[in-house]
Amino acid sequence: MAVPPVPSCPVCGTAPRDGDRLCRLCGEELAGGQAVTGSFTPPPPAADPAGTAETDVPPSPWSRPWYAQRQFQAVGAGLLLLVLVLSIGLTLSRGGDAAPSSDAGAVGEHTTTDDVWTEEPYTEEPYTEEPYTEDPYTATTPELSADEQATLDLDALADEGLSGADEVYGTWLAQLSSKAPGVQDEYQTTADGSHVFGAADIRAQVQELSARSDLGRIIVLRSTDYGERQTYQGQAMWVVFSDNGFGSKKEVRAWCREHFDGTGAELENACIPRRPSP
Repeated sequence: MAVPPVPSCPVCGTAPRDGDRLCRLCGEELAGGQAVTGSFTPPPPAADPAGTAETDVPPSPWSRPWYAQRQFQAVGAGLLLLVLVLSIGLTLSRGGDAAPSSDAGAVGEHTTTDDVWTEEPYTEEPYTEEPYTEDPYTATTPELSADEQATLDLDALADEGLSGADEVYGTWLAQLSSKAPGVQDEYQTTADGSHVFGAADIRAQVQELSARSDLGRIIVLRSTDYGERQTYQGQAMWVVFSDNGFGSKKEVRAWCREHFDGTGAELENACIPRRPSP
């Protein structure tokens, strides 16, 4: 019995092999999905009774391998062209980003693009140290107490009096006060009612006497700057004189009675004749 012919692929016309269920070229099912059996021998070409040339029948596009078919060649060429275009576009895009922008920062600042960070070279500025100037009023001069400041003020008055002492040495003067810090005066009191005088109290008494215009010229000397250089408990006393051109001791006494209250020891405590010597 003759073997029935095995049909070729109904889509691409490829001849199957034994056992094929699907076309080995396009994947189409063969013979309703049944495995092909038997050998397939294509029939010989029919004789041309007229003796004419073979009819030009265009070959099936599926009769060639897939890589030789125009459909796949066109798709491959299109993909290759697309890849080439994308590569050129990406290259141009990166080249444009790398170009310097008109808004680039000034020298010394960081300039950036989307993908590249460029740091300007760092230049260290020289350090200049300002010269140190010590404030003599806050750094070297401590705050003084009232008595310490008064002592300085009284010494300044005594220095001024000593500079002109040569003019009064050997002349009659009226001594109005003679005190050192801690001295006790039973006839006179301080501003707070005490009989013990500190440096601030002595300065206040000198200022009060200097403010009286009827007492004439006031001179302050230290007790150690003239005569016997007397001291009180080892301290020099500030002595206050009035110089009114007195000609005698008697004249000084009369002037004292005229300008100060009291009699006897109380008056002599407030005003007494003196003639200082160098």
